[in-house]
Amino acid sequence: GTRTATPHTLDRARGNANGSRNHCDANAAMRIAAGWNPTAWGPLASRPPARAVHPKYERNVDGSIPKSPDSVYLAGPDSRVRGLCSVGGADYRLPHTGWGEPAGIPAGAVTSEDADLISHLVTQGNVRMHLVLTSGNGPDVLSYNVVADLKGSEHPEQVIIVSGHLDSWDLGTGAIDDAAGVAVAMETAELVQRLHLHPKRTIRVIAWMDEENGGHGHDAYATAHRTEFLNHVAAIESDFGAAHPLGFDAKISANAVLWLKPAQDILRSFGANLIKLTNDSPGADIAPLVQAGIPAFGIMQDGRTYFNYHHTAADTLDKIVPRELRENAAAMAIMGYALANLPETLPR
Repeated sequence: GTRTATPHTLDRARGNANGSRNHCDANAAMRIAAGWNPTAWGPLASRPPARAVHPKYERNVDGSIPKSPDSVYLAGPDSRVRGLCSVGGADYRLPHTGWGEPAGIPAGAVTSEDADLISHLVTQGNVRMHLVLTSGNGPDVLSYNVVADLKGSEHPEQVIIVSGHLDSWDLGTGAIDDAAGVAVAMETAELVQRLHLHPKRTIRVIAWMDEENGGHGHDAYATAHRTEFLNHVAAIESDFGAAHPLGFDAKISANAVLWLKPAQDILRSFGANLIKLTNDSPGADIAPLVQAGIPAFGIMQDGRTYFNYHHTAADTLDKIVPRELRENAAAMAIMGYALANLPETLPR
């Protein structure tokens, strides 16, 4: 999951030989607080505990960082502003924004380049900055999940969900997060229709609303359909971009994996046959279904570049590789159709 270091990567990211990055010095962020004395608390180890943030590292295929980074000290107990050195996967001077726990004080994402600059300036003396933070929560508005059913030929009351989420973060157009997931789910039903296949169970396409801001869409679905959950056979979600699919993260029983071997044999033809068991929901929007014991799957994509663009202004359509998007649609269609045509429903 690591990359071979080159002079370019070492210069760009001050990285280690395995491609991982040394911590992005966000100490400068706490000096935004008026009157902070850079010598008041001494070395990092002697400072009071603060929340740690993962700095940027080269990513493993599953999107995780290769190793646990050092803690980055962000703000002192008397600070009035918190700045976070952005934790995306690349240096494009794009702050990686998104959900975070309330800091108790105004907080904002700082690009790694600007954090490095601030850190450098602080070595020459105190730094004062004027920040304009314009984000906020507006009033709630009525919105909807989009749901379409391809009715099953033998057990139309039994449902296989294929899904992605419809909303996106403000800065970009939401191409990889998660227009691609919606397209993959829609294409699943389209492929079944185009190939004149006849699923025995209903394939339900869902474009979830409000994944990014609290998950009200999946909550509304759970409320409306909870009495039908016994007939929900499985749920699949795509919400990790559109890069080459490797297989599926699966919240299923261990003995259920054997039932999926015929599907794996087909998925192996384009390298998407892995099934990795997980104890957690493999998707945010199918979490209420997982809590109800419904078998669940999330497409496992090559995540090495996902966080280069995720929740930034660079999340645009040009990041989608059409061939890889088609591979994702094929993976979801194969798994969805296989689940719809099993002789029996998967054990819970």
